[in-house]
Amino acid sequence: MFKLLDHPADVRLKVSARTLESLFESAARGLMSLLKPMGENPAGVREIRLEAVSREELLVRFLEELIYLVEVKGKFPVRLKVKIDEEEGICRLQAKVTLRQGKATREVKAATYHGLKILQEPGGYSAAIIFDV
Repeated sequence: MFKLLDHPADVRLKVSARTLESLFESAARGLMSLLKPMGENPAGVREIRLEAVSREELLVRFLEELIYLVEVKGKFPVRLKVKIDEEEGICRLQAKVTLRQGKATREVKAATYHGLKILQEPGGYSAAIIFDV
């Protein structure tokens, strides 16, 4: 689940989910709702593999990869399956992303680290992500 929140300069997205993987998937769906992509032609499946030293860095890197796919490659995710492994201070993400050819109708320049903290709460995880638009 995701919810857009008011922010004075950019766009703030509140994300919550039962698992860490579904939190990342919800953040991706929220990003796509901001980009408002247009296009219907299938563009294949892409594997994304990333590493980071924290969950927050991993989330930003993942969202940045999706922004790159949309803005530079003209492909946007329509389905995602994310797997996250954490061990010895390293967070690893593997995602299978089904893509469509298209373009964004709104520009999102970047996902930011500003105030980003992934919280583990009773019943799941939450985060508030600020996007530079």
